[in-house]
Amino acid sequence: LDLSLIKNRKMWNVTLRALYTLMSIRSVRVISYLLTVLPSQNPNCYREHFPLPPDDWMSWIQQGMLPAVHGGCNDLIVSGHATVLITFCCFVTSVANHKYISITLWSMLVMDFMIEIYEGFHYSIDMWMGALLGIIIWHLLAYLEDNDEQ
Repeated sequence: LDLSLIKNRKMWNVTLRALYTLMSIRSVRVISYLLTVLPSQNPNCYREHFPLPPDDWMSWIQQGMLPAVHGGCNDLIVSGHATVLITFCCFVTSVANHKYISITLWSMLVMDFMIEIYEGFHYSIDMWMGALLGIIIWHLLAYLEDNDEQ
């Protein structure tokens, strides 16, 4: 899967392309969130993430200070996890321009997607939509890497 069609590229242009890809995907993700939110695959998600508040105010404040790092309970139709990984894979494959690195990286990506889906962290549609959207936007932003004649 050779994504590097332009040789002798500037690293700044490739990085800019990756950042614009992420920015574009995040914008589409916000729009998709406003239009569609899938329910959680875990039926106990709300109970685990949002327990009943404690009775006394000091315990309430202490519980509020704990970091909420377990994600939300609704799943977006475009997975943020998938979009970041796809952008990373496109970037590395594009820069490395090596057959075995590309095969290994994309195989690990597919394996990660399957594990995320199997363990119930994501629906299959939000992972594959994130991947498809990421690859399409990566290719659409190829013009950012046009070589300037010096």
